[in-house]
Amino acid sequence: MSTDRQAVHSLILKQCARTPERTAISCGDLSISYHELGRQIRSVAACLTEHGFSSEAIIGLYFNRSIDFVATALGVLHAGCAYLPLNPHLPSKRLSYMAENAEIQALLFNCPLPDDIVLPDKSKTFSFENVSALSVFTDKEESRCDLSMRAYVIYTSGSTGYPKGVEVLHRNILSFQQSVLQSPGISEKDIVVSVASFSFDMSGFDIYPALSCGAHLVIATDTETRDGRLLADLLDRKNATLLKSTPATWHLLLQINWPGKKNLRLVSGGDMLSWEVAHELLKRVNTLWNVYGPTETTIHCTEYPVDTNNSFNTASVPIGKPLANCQLYLLDDQGGQVPDMKAGEIYIAGEQVSRGYLNNPELTKERFIRDPFDSDRKMYRTGDRARRLPDGNTEILGRADHQIKLRGYRIELPEIELTLQKHELIRQAAVIVREDMQGGKRIVAYVTKTTPEADLWSDELRAYLGKKLPAYMLPSAFVILDKMPLTISGKPDRKNLPVPEQAVLAIDSGAMRKAKAESDFHKEITGALGLELTELWEELLGFRPGTIYDDFFALGGHSLLAMRLLHRIEEKLGVILPLSALYPRATIADLAIQVIKQQDRTKSSYRLAAVRPDGHKPALFIVHPVSGQIAILVNLMAGMDPDQPVYAFESNAQYPEEKPSIEELAQTYIALMKQRQPAGPYYLAGPSMGGWIAFEMALRLTAAGDEVALMAAIDSAPKIRKTTVAMGDSPVLDEAQCLAAAVMTLRGHAGGIKAVRQSREDFGAAFVRSLPEAERWQQAAERLKTDKVLEPDFPDSQLKRVLKTLMAHTLAFYNYQFPRPGNFPITVIVNTHPSEVPYKVWACENNDNVWGWTAWTTATVDGPHAIEGGDDHWTMLRRPDSLLKVAAVLQQSLDKAASGI
Repeated sequence: MSTDRQAVHSLILKQCARTPERTAISCGDLSISYHELGRQIRSVAACLTEHGFSSEAIIGLYFNRSIDFVATALGVLHAGCAYLPLNPHLPSKRLSYMAENAEIQALLFNCPLPDDIVLPDKSKTFSFENVSALSVFTDKEESRCDLSMRAYVIYTSGSTGYPKGVEVLHRNILSFQQSVLQSPGISEKDIVVSVASFSFDMSGFDIYPALSCGAHLVIATDTETRDGRLLADLLDRKNATLLKSTPATWHLLLQINWPGKKNLRLVSGGDMLSWEVAHELLKRVNTLWNVYGPTETTIHCTEYPVDTNNSFNTASVPIGKPLANCQLYLLDDQGGQVPDMKAGEIYIAGEQVSRGYLNNPELTKERFIRDPFDSDRKMYRTGDRARRLPDGNTEILGRADHQIKLRGYRIELPEIELTLQKHELIRQAAVIVREDMQGGKRIVAYVTKTTPEADLWSDELRAYLGKKLPAYMLPSAFVILDKMPLTISGKPDRKNLPVPEQAVLAIDSGAMRKAKAESDFHKEITGALGLELTELWEELLGFRPGTIYDDFFALGGHSLLAMRLLHRIEEKLGVILPLSALYPRATIADLAIQVIKQQDRTKSSYRLAAVRPDGHKPALFIVHPVSGQIAILVNLMAGMDPDQPVYAFESNAQYPEEKPSIEELAQTYIALMKQRQPAGPYYLAGPSMGGWIAFEMALRLTAAGDEVALMAAIDSAPKIRKTTVAMGDSPVLDEAQCLAAAVMTLRGHAGGIKAVRQSREDFGAAFVRSLPEAERWQQAAERLKTDKVLEPDFPDSQLKRVLKTLMAHTLAFYNYQFPRPGNFPITVIVNTHPSEVPYKVWACENNDNVWGWTAWTTATVDGPHAIEGGDDHWTMLRRPDSLLKVAAVLQQSLDKAASGI
């Protein structure tokens, strides 16, 4: 085998011998030399060889973003095996499918494996720490492979509902590496920053060419890949010269007004690149390349050096011309080549076309077909549409199967997206067809703004598009997102775009101008808006309120009805209001004023509600329980002194969009509280999880020199060990576990401990994991309605929002560890049977007469105050009579603390 035809990992080992002292890879504060990289590669290979793994055996790699992954992957190749990246961020069910479908013979890992991952029966597991410590290995430079062997398997999404594994060969990688070393060109002087997921084949651009020529590979941490400011700082600190990523990364950098780096070359791939973004990037960097290529043709197979001249008026930046060893055909439905400027489907042939789909001969036969222009090879049918420009470059047009038919018209969704992205106030756009109700297909546009202050109005966007597109292509709704959801590969995650009614909708500017011009609120309150709100109240309460100043709760409204009221306001008026909008007064008049003002259309998820702002006593600040809602305060307030001011923190955090920790919630709530009361002494309280947040707030306040006169823990016990066990299941904090816990909490509040036990049996995490993702929410709704926790007509979209808040908070309190004791007085209020949950779930011990709280403060602990009739955790926080007794104890403690007794 000649040197230039050796597998790329062999070329990397030769580089390790040539430049042993040079830094090969760094990640965070860690780095590794080429000498140490070579040692680790051979250690991994020796381990696999010693255990007798055959040629092309597939080895699963369960690694976080680290140097370890690169060394292990190259070691697998040196042993003649093939690696399969298993991203720890993926659901266990998907990982298990990939491992079993690929029939992996071993799994190497450098981070804890999920308890519920399922591996093939005969597969072995190895810790990277143990493997890399091997000192005995072969010094042979030649590996146990040839170029026709399988190098890695990467799974991509499949139309059947299951991912499909692409088998990439050593010769495919070598062909790509040889092209990239020439163009855009990589040398030993380069510092290459890697942001792509290792389960995304784009990461191969960073690993193989860079290490084979002696460059310095910098692996960005997970946080740096998601935060534009941190990524920009990394590029500066490392003096990066080359970065390949998707347009999503360019948006992250441009959103922070990144000044750029004049010695930096960018390579953009994975999605269509707009001219607007390209122009902005070219102002900031040395050069910009746009590339294209599906996983099936090895990383990328075309390239285009971007300049500012769009001579052929293309909608997006062209993808250029094929790499040296690739051929690109544009064919019509009959397999004939289309002329220039005509659309055809892309077919790719040449050295980079992979073997096919692992264990899927039918799909391989369908997509990898004989090349009619060269019978000795095959070509890959991409499903992408494009046209060839007169200068030989190619412009991508979208998916061949991305075309939709709506009301008799054929519509290309990418055309709408690209047109929207030309709007000066829009950063990103994704357009899909939704059918949330049967027979109700509609085009919905999802956009992010160039700046948070930008105003996007639905009527103005429709008029803007109407100038460029026919009426039947105009979206029926525009959803404004703070952040575009992305797949692991950095593309817009269209499957996880929210239902419009659950998101922030662009509203009509004409209506807003009319409202702002209305100086006399009374006209609106008593006019059409007041009448609409009155009709909503009548619909929910079953009778018409006497006046627009009657209180919703005084008329018999409760927390579930309150959520339905806000949902109906959102549906009918297009205005999203939080539950705190009903405090301190829940009247039609007050609601109408809030609708008119609509002070912040993208309201924060965290608020401080003035439950009772008036009174002469020191204010009490209460933190919400795990639900994030403050509805229980309606009954709690009835038992407190009318002269007692009360403020409550409310959260509408959404899983997985927001995953706040207890520490983050505490810091946020301190900031909100100090806006209301700049200095102490502070009086804090919290039921259930709220007690933990209040404790963390008290720690932070006293550390900063503020006085905390009282912290009241209402049926909240401190967690003393790390492992928590929810619902009798393994503590794997995935979506299934969080959803099961959320459903359990709602059932518990309605039916007490018996309902909790039932939920552990019939809706535990293991059961949820067994369901397809699409059915989980439906099953949750059915269980809650069957148990009569919710009324039959309770809106599913509103329920999902409630559950996602519970899930976000569940994750927060499962992860929280009490850091240190405080120095502030604590009052402990408990139910009459605290030996059950939540204390077992929270892993608490009754090691003193106040459930362990004496270990967490050096000041006095008052209690425990057992609430008579508070049968368990859920019934105590739900029943009005129990809450009245809690209020009496709490008021007594407040008065005692305020008097200094």
